[in-house]
Amino acid sequence: YKNLRWVDEKLLLRSIKENLCYVARNSTDEESIEVSMTLPDQGVLTLGKERHMVTEALFKPAVLGTQARGIVQTLESAIFNPTNVDRELLQILCSNIAISGGSTLFKGFSERLRW
Repeated sequence: YKNLRWVDEKLLLRSIKENLCYVARNSTDEESIEVSMTLPDQGVLTLGKERHMVTEALFKPAVLGTQARGIVQTLESAIFNPTNVDRELLQILCSNIAISGGSTLFKGFSERLRW
């Protein structure tokens, strides 16, 4: 996509993210269905496994070569770290997790988080 301004590039990337990418329930078993998108310069962008692998880093940062914790481990550590928390309170905390905005809007995000 040549000759786009920075703002246009950002909007294009957002469109790719929101329309083509998704969170797979299990990325190792996921079929790589290719989809294409026509770019503003009439070029064509085709994505296969990238559609779900780009989001896999949220759950398994090791795919990027880092040892950081994924979102599930981060949530677990935030909720379960205080060892003196009442079991009933833990159930309440776990049943009242709210997700909103940004990368949580990927198709399949909330389902994967529950899984």
